[in-house]
Amino acid sequence: MDPQAPTFIAAVQIAGIVLTLIGGVGSVWLIDWITTQVKLNVRMTQVVTAAVAILIAVSTALVTGLLTPESVTVINISALFATVFAASQAEYQRLKRAREKE
Repeated sequence: MDPQAPTFIAAVQIAGIVLTLIGGVGSVWLIDWITTQVKLNVRMTQVVTAAVAILIAVSTALVTGLLTPESVTVINISALFATVFAASQAEYQRLKRAREKE
């Protein structure tokens, strides 16, 4: 498949979005595990959450080929970070409600 074809470019962009959302949801489990193992307070949990979101955002950008010298802009990295962080917070809220029902 031609890497310059619009269909290929769209498929890579969709894959990036899917990976970012999966990473955001999966990060909740990772952060929960880290915080229970290390017994972090709320502030440090927020720092760990931000660090994991950045790690997933950059990893996703590398995997999908979106991270090139030309694409490293504050807007692009911020958008990836925001997507991962939003997905992780949505999953966290879902888990929190499920735990409260137990």
